[in-house]
Amino acid sequence: MTDQTTGTRPDPGPGSPGSGGAGSATPAAAGDPPAPAGPVGSGAGRSARAFFGVIARRQTWLNVLYMLLAFPLGTMYFVILITGLSLGLGLAILWVGIPILLVVAGAWWSFAALERLLARGLLGLDCGFAPRPWENEPGLLGKLRAHFTDSSTWRDLAFVLLKFPLGIISLAVLVGSAGLANALLFAPLIDISNQTDGAFDLWGWRIDSWFEALPLLPLAVLVLLIGLHLVDLLAAVWRLLADALLSEPHRDTPATPVIYATQAGAPWDAPGSSGPPPAGAPAAQPSPGGPAAPPAPPPPVGPPTTQPLPPVPASSNKEVPS
Repeated sequence: MTDQTTGTRPDPGPGSPGSGGAGSATPAAAGDPPAPAGPVGSGAGRSARAFFGVIARRQTWLNVLYMLLAFPLGTMYFVILITGLSLGLGLAILWVGIPILLVVAGAWWSFAALERLLARGLLGLDCGFAPRPWENEPGLLGKLRAHFTDSSTWRDLAFVLLKFPLGIISLAVLVGSAGLANALLFAPLIDISNQTDGAFDLWGWRIDSWFEALPLLPLAVLVLLIGLHLVDLLAAVWRLLADALLSEPHRDTPATPVIYATQAGAPWDAPGSSGPPPAGAPAAQPSPGGPAAPPAPPPPVGPPTTQPLPPVPASSNKEVPS
């Protein structure tokens, strides 16, 4: 007699859900790690998207605009500051150069404030606002001393002077990459003929037919993409320089708010206490969920005072004689 409870389960086929062969659709267990993605083509795909996607990023064209403005602004800064400093220092012995130097100092403060705005709007770097170290100083001499002894004043001067040489490098990268890309891109549109003046020479390669100029189109796109990546690299250098010279660190830490206790018998002399509350200070509110404040002690009860009873007025009834 066969025991029905010990019957064997039939072996599932290779295509059934319970099998572990090909075509198995068994879900992973709850504790199993997810299966890693296939490495084939994943890194190459990300690299290709990063390389070709530079032309579609908004920040790339903001960097291009910043590079275009770097050369004219840097030239203006350099001419004004070098001329003003040379003239002011040369005439300082006659006291005429002192006002000139003060005007030049105000000029480079304004230039640095403009650069902070450009860094925030085009480079995406928040450098803060232009510092004003003279605001809380009394008197003209105190304000001048606070301005010229502050480190941000000389860091601003260094940045606006470095704008000129770095602006030349930025313009060279832009003009070189854009000019070469345009020459390669519009080479098939040049009037190419068998004449000597109509041929197009590229590094010794003489192109004298429209068909030979067609391979230059993908080369023009490649040069344009490489130029945009160089612009992003220069923008990263500008961003590091602006962060180092124009960003203002938090010099003063915010003061810890003082909560005055208003209960009777508060320990004013305890360590860390800020003393009794000033006049008009708001009452301390207990924090939600925190320990409840101890109740105020009852007022002291003194001995009972006995006051004299008021005098009793004399009776108005007169004794009647018998």
